[in-house]
Amino acid sequence: MKKSVKNGILLLSASVFLSGLVSCASNPKLYDWGSYNDKCYDYSRNPSEWNRKLLVNQFERIMDHQTFGQRKEVPPGIFADYGFFLIQDGETSEGLKYLRMEMELYPESSQFLKKVVAMFEEDEE
Repeated sequence: MKKSVKNGILLLSASVFLSGLVSCASNPKLYDWGSYNDKCYDYSRNPSEWNRKLLVNQFERIMDHQTFGQRKEVPPGIFADYGFFLIQDGETSEGLKYLRMEMELYPESSQFLKKVVAMFEEDEE
């Protein structure tokens, strides 16, 4: 094989390898979930008041400090989950506000959440 062909193959192989590394390194996650998974798991395993408080605090941290991630938006489901917790605490109006924010940011959730919001709006009247 000619030296120029070998060099060409080597250069092509190196560029494919490097582009793979660069694409992995420069592909940040879309959302920053913080320690949501850990807190959610802890609460699901032991639904104590303490674990609930830690999970709610994690929701608030995510909503207040969403500066990481490619979209720089609150991740899907966070507004809705937080809204459901508020409704459970008797803060229905505030909870409905967060459910509406979820629908606005993620319209694909509207099909389900519209029914839930309507149900709670009827209870408020």
